[in-house]
Amino acid sequence: MRAVDQLPQVSDQRSFIAFVRMLQAERADPQTRAEWENETIEAYLEAAAAWAEDAPMQLPPTTDAAAIWQTFARFLYCGKIYE
Repeated sequence: MRAVDQLPQVSDQRSFIAFVRMLQAERADPQTRAEWENETIEAYLEAAAAWAEDAPMQLPPTTDAAAIWQTFARFLYCGKIYE
């Protein structure tokens, strides 16, 4: 299965991490690496931010939407500092 096919199954922390690992594997695989438009982390983050600005993400109704956004922001930040 490819990451794009896994998107609809992301529903909790475990499935989100599995999705991230699938993206990581696709980036590492020479056969699927060519599908990536952005070669650097800077370009990748810029493209992700540009996509979010152009097509705002819709969150499912929840009592604490801020927690979802904060968790995702923490995930991205920890990718910067975690060894």
